[in-house]
Amino acid sequence: MVPNYVLKQKTTNRRYNTKRKYSNKISNVILFSLLIGATFRFASKCENEVVSKHWIFDLNFGLLVEAAIPDATIQLYGRDAVAISSLEVTSGNFGPSLPFGKPSRNSPESMPKPLILPPAHSTTLCSDDVKDDTNERLSFGGSIVVVARGECSFVTKVLNAQKLGAGGVIVYNNLAAGYSLEYNVSENKTEIVWPIPQTDFECANGRAMIPSDMFSFDPSPYDSIYNDKLLSGVNSKHDVNLCATRNEDGISSFMTSCDSQRCFLTGVNISNSLEACCAWDISISMGASTTMDITIPSVFLTMEQGDYILQILNSTDGDKISVIMYDKFYPTVNASSFILWIFGTLLTWFASWLSTKSYKKTFRKLEQSADEGRLFPSNFDRANIPNEQSNEQIQSLSTETSIDHTSINEDDDYSNSDHSLPDSDEDHNTSSESFSEESRPTGGAAQNTIENEAESPFQNNIRMGQVNVSSSTNRQNHNAFELKTIHAVAFLISASATLFILFYFKLYNIVRVMYGIGCSTAVAQIIFRPIFKLFARKIKFLSNLESQICAKVTFCGVNEIQYLDILSVICGFGLGATWIWYGFAINNANEKAFYWITQNIMGVSICILFLTVIRLNSIKVATALLIAAFIYDIFFVFITPYVFEGDSIMVVVATSGGPPDDPQFCEKYPDDSECQSGDPLPMLLTIPRIGDFRGGMSLLGLGDIVLPGLLLSFAARFDAAKRIVRFVMVQARNTRAAARGIDLSREDQYDNNSEKEKTFLTWIFSGYLTPLTVAYAVGLGFANMAVYLMNRGQPALLYIVPCCLLTMVYLGWRRKELKELWVGPKEIRLADKITRAIEIRGFRVAGSLQQSHNSRNDNQSEPETEASIDA
Repeated sequence: MVPNYVLKQKTTNRRYNTKRKYSNKISNVILFSLLIGATFRFASKCENEVVSKHWIFDLNFGLLVEAAIPDATIQLYGRDAVAISSLEVTSGNFGPSLPFGKPSRNSPESMPKPLILPPAHSTTLCSDDVKDDTNERLSFGGSIVVVARGECSFVTKVLNAQKLGAGGVIVYNNLAAGYSLEYNVSENKTEIVWPIPQTDFECANGRAMIPSDMFSFDPSPYDSIYNDKLLSGVNSKHDVNLCATRNEDGISSFMTSCDSQRCFLTGVNISNSLEACCAWDISISMGASTTMDITIPSVFLTMEQGDYILQILNSTDGDKISVIMYDKFYPTVNASSFILWIFGTLLTWFASWLSTKSYKKTFRKLEQSADEGRLFPSNFDRANIPNEQSNEQIQSLSTETSIDHTSINEDDDYSNSDHSLPDSDEDHNTSSESFSEESRPTGGAAQNTIENEAESPFQNNIRMGQVNVSSSTNRQNHNAFELKTIHAVAFLISASATLFILFYFKLYNIVRVMYGIGCSTAVAQIIFRPIFKLFARKIKFLSNLESQICAKVTFCGVNEIQYLDILSVICGFGLGATWIWYGFAINNANEKAFYWITQNIMGVSICILFLTVIRLNSIKVATALLIAAFIYDIFFVFITPYVFEGDSIMVVVATSGGPPDDPQFCEKYPDDSECQSGDPLPMLLTIPRIGDFRGGMSLLGLGDIVLPGLLLSFAARFDAAKRIVRFVMVQARNTRAAARGIDLSREDQYDNNSEKEKTFLTWIFSGYLTPLTVAYAVGLGFANMAVYLMNRGQPALLYIVPCCLLTMVYLGWRRKELKELWVGPKEIRLADKITRAIEIRGFRVAGSLQQSHNSRNDNQSEPETEASIDA
């Protein structure tokens, strides 16, 4: 129900890890989790002079906002074009793009370009006297200029290099870039602007007090040539790093806690000693604050990488160094998106198909009863049958008793006819009257007669037996909840209210806990109970798990609790509790295999349980529900940004409050309270992206499965119900014909030949489930394509709802069943009543019809025990 998309992570080699706090508010509400979960999409790009936030997304949900990761490569070559090394760097967000992937050997981009330093009169490329000089253009023509950061903007440096005729620019970070001069008007003097705490340095990672007379500040504000060697590295030319040797916690502590091995002077002067603190040295993306025409590419290097480049250039063979620059390769369309598309489609089909489990069990028992001659008695309709057969009688009987979907749909509503199955014991005497010999019509009324006769055994079963609901299948069947039109309105209101509550009160951790607890029930029922049941049947000493009853209760349609149920619940909630703890206690948990695999298991389980318990019995309700979700998606994804000052409510909720305001800060301080947002809510299926250096996950929201899945489940149950009703009618026809002595072998042979002539595709698409599954796959595929083509998130139901609904409506109209589907097919109601009758234990079906014939004269019938249908 929510937009589909996946965001690729931007991070340095030190991952953006968030460590979340525990929430003590827990509630076990499964459907609430589904309402807020589904899928969300978001795309945004913000630029400034120093850092850009990139939310690069793919399919289907999720948002992980992190600082820039190296997305480009520079390959260094020495003498005779021999490769020396390669560095992973970040490309600028202005100017032309670098070649995508390493250039092929014969392409123009594969030719290395000379690596040179800026001209002596403008070592930082910030001087205004850099002009479009012909001589300088010749010396710099096509070369890659290596220039230090600082004194002016990135764009100014690149534009000046462009004037010199350079083919590209490499900007490296350095300590001097952290200092600048500012004129103080009130005191009429120029002051040094020192590096900024947390932005440039962190004293907790390393701090030292160094005598101020050991540094030089001429030229002002900072003498990098003299000072850098005193504040960089562990061993320098002077065999000293003052920041390390004078560190408060010792040199070993500095080496382990200060990754950059460099320090900034903070400007704090205590007793003629300057404070020096560990400098941050992370990758950033160079942003642009101007739209000036830039025609050459640029990349950014860290301090460590810059020092390495300068060492090579200052070496003996520095004039022979050349370089090629290119963007790192990543798949444009990731294979994980395709895998998730296939997986989502199969899960929707499987969950819908599994919702017909009770119907399939009913059909198998009907077949078994028919094979054993217990479905209808052998003397069925023996009376009032002409002794002689004629071709006209055979043809008439075949026509009268043949059942197909057209004749069923054109009949009166079964629930309003006098031959419908009774819902209670009190209705039996009235309904069984219609099956007596005196009330049986002949001739033209044979059709209704056979339908009555086909149902009569089950009516007697309901009257004489008792329902057994101890099995899990029966519990699910009796606890099924049928949605009405009012529920579609309730969904729209409750889901909208939920989003607003989360948007304003930010109860995201509570939602995670609720979802984990709610899914534990589904995992216990769908995963662990079948596994333990199989073990109990295969392993002898475990057989008591299924046979012995732990307690007798009366709630939710359950009469008894087995040890099997207790063990399943313990395991289900144990897995759920572990998943919840893992998500709160482990940094960056959603990238860990245990976390996302468990999350997928929980998601699959709750989808299957949802479609087993929640049902639609007409496309009128399906249309109302899906259109409500359709409007809900569009409004909260596309319209709310215009209402709430650019904030999409669904995006903010999907990302647990939206991305952090400063991802570069969160790269340095992932445990800060301001960096706790951005993780997606867990109501989704997820698969790590394959072969993508940026990382990230492909995700599909559960709402995009269960909401269309309700329509597919309805289609599957309609197909199964028609099969049950048709089988019963055909058996009634055959039994009636045999009782009259009419030979229908030719008709049966014709039917068999017709079935054999059907192709596999014709048989597959004869129902509704398969066409709707294909329609769902097409709709989800369109959503995926739209994400890639439009480069922004798309509400999946924007595509899935029209595909599925229109397919269902067209098939119903084509098969002349649309009216029946709209109000609710009578086949489903009949199949439900037959299924309930099949659940009656200990009644011999073969004798039921004869007992109904004699019910007026003998109100008490003793059930025979030779053969029975066990619930």
